[in-house]
Amino acid sequence: MSLDTKLHKDFSVIIPTFNRSNFLKVALFSVLRQKGISFEIIVSDNASTDDTEEVVKEFKDQRIKYFKNKENLGFSGNIKNCFSRSSGKYIFTLGDDDLILNQNTLLEVLKVMRKVKSGVANIGTIYWSKSPKFPCKAFILSDKLIVLKPNKDKKLPLKSLDFNVSFFSGLIFDNSLIDISKITTSFTYAYFPFVYDVILKKGIAYIPDHFIVGYISYRFVPHYYDIEKLGSFYMEDYLNLMSEFLSREDYQNHKKKFLQESTILLPSIKLFTSNKNYFQVLKKMITLNKSLLVFPQFIFLAVTGFFPKFILKALRDLMIYRQEKKIGEMVKKYDYFNRLAAL
Repeated sequence: MSLDTKLHKDFSVIIPTFNRSNFLKVALFSVLRQKGISFEIIVSDNASTDDTEEVVKEFKDQRIKYFKNKENLGFSGNIKNCFSRSSGKYIFTLGDDDLILNQNTLLEVLKVMRKVKSGVANIGTIYWSKSPKFPCKAFILSDKLIVLKPNKDKKLPLKSLDFNVSFFSGLIFDNSLIDISKITTSFTYAYFPFVYDVILKKGIAYIPDHFIVGYISYRFVPHYYDIEKLGSFYMEDYLNLMSEFLSREDYQNHKKKFLQESTILLPSIKLFTSNKNYFQVLKKMITLNKSLLVFPQFIFLAVTGFFPKFILKALRDLMIYRQEKKIGEMVKKYDYFNRLAAL
């Protein structure tokens, strides 16, 4: 494949990071073990105060390009830096607390992207909370390659939501199509307009049998749920954004489904924030969709949210444990445990 003078590598793997040196070391190793392709790793350090710089320099690998911001630019500013510094034909996103499970992932992704020529692609994700050895959740869209093209599918924006595009790690972009001015300052959805801009240009693909191992971090959860601290309600922010890309009918159907599914978060919102914030969240959700008042799950979980916090924590721990047991059996199919051990 001929590449122009600017895009001279197969991949730029971008890793925005902040104070996660312990996780970052594993993330970097999972990239450096990739075989059969040329790549660079862009590490954009958002003014970390831990030993991130020392950890990166320990690798002594010229493929790693380390940049440290003089001040914290926020997530959106930091990922803008990552994208703007990328010189690969394709860009592979990786969270600083995540890792690539297979050592041939970049090679296989490259083959698919050359063949299908999609603007965006994604791979599966296996999530963990306490240890990678105990996965608790998974995103696996299909066991087969799925390709959606913009000129053939009018419901492309809606169907793209099934591709887990809200999770940053494991997204792959054709670098020639990106426009970083589309990245917003939103705390929660900074890169959504950016992602959809590329999807609407060249479509999206899901690549099976390859996975990000993603850490479910609760470091920012209180901020994410707290209306006063965030300055807005994240569910409302998300729906306002999606209204720009979905048809009116698709938006109304998606809004109802999204809010109903989001009710599962109510106990956690109460656990991590104040009573005042919890009442505000309930009021906001009802304002967005009054039919929640007759949705049994919303009523039950809203009441559960008034339990003492020690009970909510115990219930949450139990739910995570049950998820670990369930997902532990499923991921055996993908040889998860042996591949993880190889790291």
